[in-house]
Amino acid sequence: MKKIGKFLFDTWYGAVAACAVSGAGVLAGTLFGVWTAGQIVQLFFGVLLLLSGLTLVAAFVRSLWKRAWGRAAVQLGIGVVGAVGFVMALIATFFASAGIAFALGWRGKWIEPEKNGVVPFEVEYRVAHPFLAEFDRRVAFASGKRVGIAMDTGGLADLTVYALGDDSYALMDRARNLFRVDVANETVDAGEGRKWFRLPDGTLDIIMRGFSRGVEVRLEGGEEKWLEERVPFGETLDGRRMLGKFVPYGRFEAATDDDDWLAEVPWETLPGWPEELPFALEWRKERGLWGNEEWQLAFASGKTVPMRLHGMTATLHEMTDGNFALQEEDEHTCRIRPGDERLDQMVFGAWVEWPEGLREYKGASWSRDGSRRCVEGVDENGNEVKGTNSVPVNATMEGMRLVGRVSGDRKFERAGAGDAGAEGEAE
Repeated sequence: MKKIGKFLFDTWYGAVAACAVSGAGVLAGTLFGVWTAGQIVQLFFGVLLLLSGLTLVAAFVRSLWKRAWGRAAVQLGIGVVGAVGFVMALIATFFASAGIAFALGWRGKWIEPEKNGVVPFEVEYRVAHPFLAEFDRRVAFASGKRVGIAMDTGGLADLTVYALGDDSYALMDRARNLFRVDVANETVDAGEGRKWFRLPDGTLDIIMRGFSRGVEVRLEGGEEKWLEERVPFGETLDGRRMLGKFVPYGRFEAATDDDDWLAEVPWETLPGWPEELPFALEWRKERGLWGNEEWQLAFASGKTVPMRLHGMTATLHEMTDGNFALQEEDEHTCRIRPGDERLDQMVFGAWVEWPEGLREYKGASWSRDGSRRCVEGVDENGNEVKGTNSVPVNATMEGMRLVGRVSGDRKFERAGAGDAGAEGEAE
């Protein structure tokens, strides 16, 4: 023991060597942390590194006490440089280990939670990454049947549970991944574009959503499958009742209003909107991590028409025929017709009327020669709707008067007397 103590405390390299060996062990354990053996090595050498670090500090103090200034300087220099180098190497090793985990498709074991006693099914979690808070999730029925749902890629793991009143339940997380669980038939549907897509047995994860057109899933064997058969939401979510939420690792807890991702968000009129106009521009943002920002026109009769507006700056102009034009920065232009309570979009030199019942705008298209123009979207039930009625723009935009601007922070600013286009033709 005397020789070991002398080696560690009375030489400049003893404690340094101990730190180097234990640090290398920690790095090796971290690199191969996807396996249990690597985690054991990491833990063992982590404890050893802590003790070696304390030993180096003690050896440095001893060198100062003995006035071995040269040895103390070497120990201090190597200690500081070694600590910085170790942290940098640990970061690099961490990312290298993550690469190994992804390459091997590493997964932990499914964790079966205790029965929750509130709903007749469970949600099971499986760690999907050795370091990050990522989870595979699946619904487990009483019969033993299991169906995978969307993977939690970080921060989405909590699933709020709603009772739907027909022996079925809805699940939704803060990324607005929505599912319907039918206990009687032991099926799970994914909600997308106001439609339900039935997830096949053996589903592991949802890898892509195609708005209302389809959902792509990954099966447990690695096969990928595109789903197109769907049914509209209809009234399935009406009268829902929030029961609680599942959290990792399948524990069921009480939910608060902050967990109600399906709660209806009220529409707000833009601050500063002129009251004398025969319509109002309203907006709202869906709840959740990636909730959509929605816009609509509200006419005096109470009728509302969805708008395509992404929070960017836009200008509102009054046209000579009593209609209004809303022009966005990206040159997307709509014509608002208060008399008819309708909305037109400029497509390839023509005003194309938005179809009745359109709830969510998807895009506009036209033929190469301009003979066919179309505005596309989905209605309340997720069915595709198209508008093709069009009239040429021609001179309808001449002589417009600037009314004001929609700013990026969702406010309306009236045009001043010195604004270009406040009187006469809009620029």
